[in-house]
Amino acid sequence: MNAERVLVAHDSRHGATRGIADENGRTLWADGFTAVVLPADTVSEVRGYDGVVLGGTREHMTFGGAVTAETPGRISRSRGRHGKGGDFRDPERIQDWAHHIGTELGTTR
Repeated sequence: MNAERVLVAHDSRHGATRGIADENGRTLWADGFTAVVLPADTVSEVRGYDGVVLGGTREHMTFGGAVTAETPGRISRSRGRHGKGGDFRDPERIQDWAHHIGTELGTTR
């Protein structure tokens, strides 16, 4: 039996959302799906996929972000310079969400 193909498309200006999309893709692969992770602006066609995940928009889930001294914006740079930056993404929560997507698609192994 062929695995269902799932597109995980993201729009990431600074990399945090791309990291979340990558984690979703890895989790879906582990659950038996053929997951393809791509920047949203490179996707022109979704035919051929059994499911599509767009960034972190489903069910209004948020997973935190990453703030470093290189993150654009005065406040972000200041937080990074003063040791208040970091990676605030929660990998377990991201994985739980990806498992939920797989369950909804009905073929999680």
